Amino acid sequence: MKYPNGTKLTGLGLNLILEDTELLTEDGSYGEDEWLYHWTTPEGRSFLTTDIELAGYLADGATLV
Repeated sequence: MKYPNGTKLTGLGLNLILEDTELLTEDGSYGEDEWLYHWTTPEGRSFLTTDIELAGYLADGATLV
């Protein structure tokens, strides 16, 4: 799922801001869409998650704002 840039991921010790979303699914693929999320920390460090990792964080109690 594509979230708007600036979305915040918090909880579980995370404090991340979404900078970009990249669709990984190739054209013509019949599989489910796969996403790569590019986040930054308040200190300016990069942090990457896949849609599956993000779903795991959310299931464990993290929130998107």
